[in-house]
Amino acid sequence: LSVLSVGYHKILDIPSGAQRIKIQETQKTRNYLALRTATGDSVINGDWVIDRPGQFYAVGTQLTYKRPNEIRSRAGESITAPGPTNQELHLFVIYQQPNPAVYYEYILPIDPITDNHSDAYSYSSVLPLVESHGIFPNPGNSDSENSLSSSHPNQVPLDPITPEPVPLYSWLAITTTPCSATCGTGII
Repeated sequence: LSVLSVGYHKILDIPSGAQRIKIQETQKTRNYLALRTATGDSVINGDWVIDRPGQFYAVGTQLTYKRPNEIRSRAGESITAPGPTNQELHLFVIYQQPNPAVYYEYILPIDPITDNHSDAYSYSSVLPLVESHGIFPNPGNSDSENSLSSSHPNQVPLDPITPEPVPLYSWLAITTTPCSATCGTGII
């Protein structure tokens, strides 16, 4: 058996430009999810300080951190964000007990949107997306029957996740021209 030491363990790099980010513990544990920027700045649950659930603004997007009621809920923690992120994020688990199973997903544009106006009308810079998702397995337990036993009191069913709709078009103002008429009751 592989046993992790108590502390922060990096489990995922979320690239810059990621959208529709969803991170979820698959079951309630005493572990915590944590996020840091690529420069090492704490976003959620950093420096051994556990944040209250709520809204956080970092890396160009709003992140929602949820930690269900400690007593009444069987659901694990979650972090969601609409994105896009403007820099890489690092996901950590603050390991305190075995079975830190974490589900994650996000999407990325195939061609990142740029500030260059010459390709502003290129659909390839907005529409084609790739999706990344997966489950971070329990590193110390290869017995899947034991880790996914339906008799476990904290077991949370893995429901399919319905992604939010993505807009078909994105508008970008390139230039402006002077008005051809005065405003209000002006003459053309």
